[in-house]
Amino acid sequence: MFSGIVEKTGKVVAVGEKFKLKSEWPDVVVGESIAVNGVCLTTTLAGGLEFDLGPETLARTNLGKLKVGDAVNLERSLRASDRLSGHWVQGHVDCVAKITSLRAENDSWWVGVEIPQFNQQPDPILYCVNKGSITIDGISLTIAQMNALKKEREILFQIIPHTWQLTNLSQRSIDDQVNVEFDILGKYVVNAFTSYKQSLV
Repeated sequence: MFSGIVEKTGKVVAVGEKFKLKSEWPDVVVGESIAVNGVCLTTTLAGGLEFDLGPETLARTNLGKLKVGDAVNLERSLRASDRLSGHWVQGHVDCVAKITSLRAENDSWWVGVEIPQFNQQPDPILYCVNKGSITIDGISLTIAQMNALKKEREILFQIIPHTWQLTNLSQRSIDDQVNVEFDILGKYVVNAFTSYKQSLV
């Protein structure tokens, strides 16, 4: 379990089924859970950030599209005594979305992300609400606007300078793909309501 409060970034040094990162975390132990761009991965090397990536992880997330030298967001798993500064994050990515807009405003940035539409019910856009929580590449963010400029599947975030500098958002470009995890509470509510409606048919 994570909170979406990114602790640092790391650099990709090897890609593929053996996924390796460069970052200073000497006390990491084998079997520890680390969120990498919001993906819960298990470390396989003591004192280092090396992970095995299965086919499902490569297919569902943006990790398989990263290149050597790319920056990734990192967060260690929560301890029982930690403050929950973000929101409950599982590290289970729901989908990959595309960055649709980047715009500076004073010292902050507006970032737009387009939620994809699948041939499934419920539509994942239903998990998004104004001022609700969502995780983008492992960052706990608040949805600032929806349906801006009549773009029905775009959600907008305002990124403060601290988040912009600490995470890999400052290195992102339009059309880049980001990992999305919807709020777990929203998913339970929407799925329960959808199942109830279907039972009435």
